[in-house]
Amino acid sequence: IFRVARDFRGYLGNAYLQIGEPIDLKEFLDTNFENWTDNIISEELDNSPNQKWLYDLTPLLGKQIMKNINKATVVTPSALFASAILNANKFSLSKEKLKARISLYTNLIKLSDYSEKISIPEYDSEEIVQKVQDELYHGITTKEIYNRAFSLLKKKESVYASKYKLKKAIYELGPTGFPFEKFISGILHYSGFETKVGEIVQGTCVSHEIDVLATKNNILNVIECKFHSDDGLKCNVKVPLYINSRYIDVKTPLESKRDKTFTTTKGWVVTNTRFSQDALEYGKCAGLYLLSWDYPHGDGLKERIDRLRLYPITVSTLLSNREKHFLLERDIVLCRELVKNGFFLDHLGVSNGRKQRILKEMKSLCNL
Repeated sequence: IFRVARDFRGYLGNAYLQIGEPIDLKEFLDTNFENWTDNIISEELDNSPNQKWLYDLTPLLGKQIMKNINKATVVTPSALFASAILNANKFSLSKEKLKARISLYTNLIKLSDYSEKISIPEYDSEEIVQKVQDELYHGITTKEIYNRAFSLLKKKESVYASKYKLKKAIYELGPTGFPFEKFISGILHYSGFETKVGEIVQGTCVSHEIDVLATKNNILNVIECKFHSDDGLKCNVKVPLYINSRYIDVKTPLESKRDKTFTTTKGWVVTNTRFSQDALEYGKCAGLYLLSWDYPHGDGLKERIDRLRLYPITVSTLLSNREKHFLLERDIVLCRELVKNGFFLDHLGVSNGRKQRILKEMKSLCNL
């Protein structure tokens, strides 16, 4: 233990060692099952009646162990800081509100009679905020900040960590871009649109494969998706220029259809990153609807995903990369789709216990 503690070297903050209340196993068995000594445990551990008591008591023992661990926990400055941020709207607080919330949490713990063994740091709220800031250093990369924050969130609750890694999870929908098209179709479907993916449409000059066709309020939206697997790439003006030329080619044939179920059409460009300023200016001038990670302001991809709770399966912290790829190849893109089609986890050979944990994570994300 002490060797591991020395390896921290301040990189992950301070290491704490706390001794909880031990459990006397004989006393525990005597209390919960008086005649346990009269029941022989065989090596096979089958389900015979004289061994049922073991299966009944094991979860009780595990629960007692966790209770004793909680009663001897160390409430670290980082934990108080993270809890305050996690319970804030959009994980954002002013410094003064952050300090007030940390003070409230600290006082609540001190007033609670849950356990005398709980250790609380001897810092005030200002010192706690400063301590967390001190763990950062000049020249630290945004990736390192992300990794530290993600690690804290994952320890707190996997669902929080899943939401935090949303942007990265969208990049994981690549490299082909087709899962991203399915994802956009899903968002629009749950927004009241009738959608189709990968339809071939005959234009005035040539035929085109349209990423997504979405109809709502008598408008057929012709949507092209530009997927980037790199955060640093933006959609410059060439992207809407090219896509607008494709839209113009199919616009007249679509609106001239005799059996159409819409009155007009609208061209869209959707990306998982951002548009350059000249791309935004061209899109507005050409009458295109542009949708990116944070555009339009207040109604970008991130806001739509959070509002509708339509998270991609790639946000999961419990699924492996192999399992995510397996599901994406079978058109399971949204978490709520996996909840409805949980049998795919059986095909992957996922154990029943792990399957339930994965589905619980999916349901929590989707608020089902």
